[in-house]
Amino acid sequence: MEELTQVGEAFRDVPLATSILERGGQTPWQSPTELHEMGYDMILYPTTLLFRAVHAVQQALDDLRQGKPLAPEASVDLASFEDIVRISEWAGIENRFMGQPHDGMIKKIKQKLSGQ
Repeated sequence: MEELTQVGEAFRDVPLATSILERGGQTPWQSPTELHEMGYDMILYPTTLLFRAVHAVQQALDDLRQGKPLAPEASVDLASFEDIVRISEWAGIENRFMGQPHDGMIKKIKQKLSGQ
């Protein structure tokens, strides 16, 4: 922490970057706000999402092995997923190249996802 502060102070006029490797790295965890206040412009947390995603996949696989259904509080629903991945935009792009109407492609995707 002291070294991060010293570097941030010594190079205030220089763009600075640092990485926080949570759960295994040597740089102590600091919030993006704290690091920015120290003078860092590019702040990377390269393992944060990856480690959480791996944990979620492991939990889902454990639940499937145990025959447990997906708990609503443990996931998003189909409509939320479609919003997150912007399915309408991707369907529009696909339609431009496939020559199908926008709504028709979304309907086909939903049918495949729901098993109909």
